[in-house]
Amino acid sequence: MASVSSSPSAAYFEDVGGFLQFLPASHGSLGHPQLCQRPCVHIAKGGSCSLGSACRFCHDVHRTAPLKMEKTQRQLMQTMRKEDVRTLLLPHIQNRLRKLELTEKAAGLLHLFGQELHSDEQHAFKSTGAT
Repeated sequence: MASVSSSPSAAYFEDVGGFLQFLPASHGSLGHPQLCQRPCVHIAKGGSCSLGSACRFCHDVHRTAPLKMEKTQRQLMQTMRKEDVRTLLLPHIQNRLRKLELTEKAAGLLHLFGQELHSDEQHAFKSTGAT
């Protein structure tokens, strides 16, 4: 393996069949900084992570703490139907993807999300007894 960085938490390049392939610092680092998982506590405290690249948390530097919902907001979300949560989140997901210029790359995912919403609407329509 041809590693560009010796730091266990840094991303590196690996020689794969004569081509250098970028490998993230950890599985949780994929999409850093916008789409990655929350920071690994071991790395954030200045230590090292025994899981290395298999860690499901982000090993890259995070400059700001992630925003979190307040307790009442979390409780409200837990009481909502899945279809209502999807309907609520879709415009925000689309807006974030647009800002990150990822709309084209996420088109398949957005299509699946839209199908789920359509399926939810059809199910809700049938369950009301409307014909």
